[in-house]
Amino acid sequence: METLRVDELIIGTPTGKHLRLTAGRIDAYDAHNRRRFFLELEAGDLPCLMLCDGNEMPRVRAGVEAGGEGYLVLNDGNGAIRLELRVNDEGKPEQTFYSPDEDPLLSFEEDTHGRVTVMRTNHCGGIEPWVPTPATI
Repeated sequence: METLRVDELIIGTPTGKHLRLTAGRIDAYDAHNRRRFFLELEAGDLPCLMLCDGNEMPRVRAGVEAGGEGYLVLNDGNGAIRLELRVNDEGKPEQTFYSPDEDPLLSFEEDTHGRVTVMRTNHCGGIEPWVPTPATI
């Protein structure tokens, strides 16, 4: 069996819909030559899939971390992380909402007893449990 080795391979026409394959990465472009998604092997050869909007801005990211934890991240139109879903290294789900500056605002996590805890960022920038009160509902 023969092997062909190239630094870059383009499948399709570079000015229309096409795939671009390079070492550890696949990019897909639409008919207007805008990148719509890419799949790459990040540090340590971990897979990461990015879905891009019409401005080539990554909006959805899914991947696996070194410990095997899966994650899904949603970005806004400026590229800032706004929502993150993951399964931590103990196998428990976590969901975190972020501000436009990527500061964590609210986080839902499962505790050691299987109950959901809600954590929030306080006015000093620290993380604390959120307890609903008439003023916060």
